[in-house]
Amino acid sequence: MKYKSNHSYRYCRKRFISSKNKGFTLFEMAIALLIVGILLSYAIPSYREFGLRQKVTNEANELLGDLMYARVTAVKEGQSVSVVSTNGNDWSDGWTITLMANNLVLRQKQSISRSINVTGVGDSVVFSSLGSASTTNNIVVSHADVTQSVALNVAASGMVVSREH
Repeated sequence: MKYKSNHSYRYCRKRFISSKNKGFTLFEMAIALLIVGILLSYAIPSYREFGLRQKVTNEANELLGDLMYARVTAVKEGQSVSVVSTNGNDWSDGWTITLMANNLVLRQKQSISRSINVTGVGDSVVFSSLGSASTTNNIVVSHADVTQSVALNVAASGMVVSREH
């Protein structure tokens, strides 16, 4: 038995594609844009702060890597290695890693972004041939617009520890 419909295919198709089902109204589009705008107003400031925190973390990790490199090199070479700030206690202007026996510069870091502050208790860290540090030091990496800062603590044993403040 064949199924008979009261409505033909053309009639159903024409009814489905009526003027009411052709897209969004202007009111619906305005509401959607309003919701997107509200969500972006919350997301953009936190994304900016995330980027600044990431800058602080990256600079701290770079200094941490250089301090660890200096310690490993001192043990490997059997000679003292120094990491000296370019501008006193302000490590933001960069630092130099030097093999002290013959004043051979192993690495040199140029100044970092002016928005990042890197300050230390002292202006240098010297690692002996046994890997110990001549003095303890506390170097803090921070940014003026972010509450988070990273402290690098150099212990007398030569161990360097990174901690968030």
